[in-house]
Amino acid sequence: MSEEPHLTVLCGAAFSKPFDEIVTNFQKEKGVKVYIAYASVPSLFSQLVLGRKGGILVTPTQDLMRRAEEKGLIVSGSVKDFAYMVPVLDVRKGNPLNIKGISDLARPGIRIAMADPEAVYIGNLAREILEKNLNAEELKKTTANIVTHVEDFSKLTTALIFKQVDAIISFHYLQQWYPEKIDVIKLKLEDLKQIEIGKATLGVLIMYTKN
Repeated sequence: MSEEPHLTVLCGAAFSKPFDEIVTNFQKEKGVKVYIAYASVPSLFSQLVLGRKGGILVTPTQDLMRRAEEKGLIVSGSVKDFAYMVPVLDVRKGNPLNIKGISDLARPGIRIAMADPEAVYIGNLAREILEKNLNAEELKKTTANIVTHVEDFSKLTTALIFKQVDAIISFHYLQQWYPEKIDVIKLKLEDLKQIEIGKATLGVLIMYTKN
């Protein structure tokens, strides 16, 4: 008896909401079962290095894709960019604390959630943005306002939509997911100076072609 056709996707946690919908539609249209594993960038890379089987790699950072290509894990010519990942400030709906920019995060009483910079791509970007745009005193005060560090993108989102915090640094599309819960404060171009804006990429894993 032949095995049912299936596809395994290793996907950055920042894409969980849209890819849940994409997978559902793909399964209905193609009749192919899809198994999708969401994880942080370091976890995705660990899974690849340890030889976990997969079909498609989807990542919010080109750095991970480059490393996967360097290790010979990606089918040559299969990598495609499909979205920009633009950092923004997200605040609670209605912006009750009137947060207008990065420097406002240093104000007394602002509660901030930060993704772990060592484990979550947006956490690393957020750290860069704060360090490059705030002076020493502002950075000290902003750091003191960080009430929680979270280990994945979904928990960062949850902290804001359930009003556990007042602001997060996230990606531009999050407000589109939760329009009744979140308002977005676009960062100025100078806030993003020397910050490498990420490109979401996907590629076919060689381990899949060998199954």
